[in-house]
This record gives sequence, C-alpha cells and structure tokens, in this order.
Amino acid sequence: MLKRLGLATAVLGLLAGACGPGPSATGSPVAAETGSRPAKTGVMYVASYQGVVPVFTATGSAGHPIGMSSPVARLAITPDGRTVYAPDARSVVPINAMTGRAGKPIHVGYTPPLIVMAPDGKTAYAAGSSPSLTPVNTATNQAGRPFRIEPAGSFPAAIAITRTGRPPTSTTARPLFR
Repeated sequence: MLKRLGLATAVLGLLAGACGPGPSATGSPVAAETGSRPAKTGVMYVASYQGVVPVFTATGSAGHPIGMSSPVARLAITPDGRTVYAPDARSVVPINAMTGRAGKPIHVGYTPPLIVMAPDGKTAYAAGSSPSLTPVNTATNQAGRPFRIEPAGSFPAAIAITRTGRPPTSTTARPLFR
C-alpha cells in the first residue's frame, strides 16, 4: 500500500489504545505495536521527506503532508494515540493525531533525528547531533534539562527505553544517567 503511494518511508504508528516502543535499538524504524485491536481512528502517521504524512488505513490513501523544515525519519506517539511527536530542525513538533494539526515547536537546542516515548507517555526523549538527551514533558510540551551522554563526545545512533521508562540507554552501551 505505501509503495503504491510513493512513500519511501517508515511507518511508525497506528493510532490505537496502546503503542509500542518506536524505533528499534538498532536504529531501524519499526511499526508501533497496537495489539489485536484495530486502529481507532483508521489513520497512521508516516515519517517522510515530505514531512509527516497521514495515511487513511480504510482506503490506503495519503492525506496532505504536515510540513516540517527538514525530512522526518522517526516519530513517537503517546500511548493514548492523541499526539505524535516529530523531530524537526532544532525542535520537536507535537501533532494532534485527531486533527492532523502541528503544534508549537518545542526547542531542544540541536537537530534531534531520534525520539522515543516513555511507556507511560509522560515523557518523550529526543537526541541527535549533540552528546545529550533532552526529555520533553508531554503534558506541558516543555523541554526539560538535557542529560549529558557518557562518555563525553558520544553521539547517539539509537535510543531504547525499558518498560519501566528508567533509565533510557543509547547504543553507546552505557547508562545515560549517572
């Protein structure tokens, strides 16, 4: 279906009651787990060079791309399926999954190509071209104080998070929090 639509991208989430981990520990995007229940809204969001593209699962048709200032490679979605977070140039953009409208960009201070959602949905973690990881409070859409990744100078290639949400680790194979 996506190939027919010309979207050479990775699908990161069906909007259902519970969504999975986002990008895998290897950095490869994976589909978010939705369990055995069908998607409630019939919409999935796709990361692409065009921005974030809604795809209507009942018809297989793509909606209008939600424009970003840079190509989008990863997405994170809250467990309730209401908000999609897309990394963009020096920010993370919350998108209302029900309306498809982008909210105010959340400044994280560097280009964040990586993002992962904590299992409880309270925090998204963004990382990228800086040796740090920035938590984003999903209730307030405010960036928290960045955590420095050890050892100094390590740049994350992927982010994985435990089911408990603490502590997240990166492919530097060391805990991010000390």
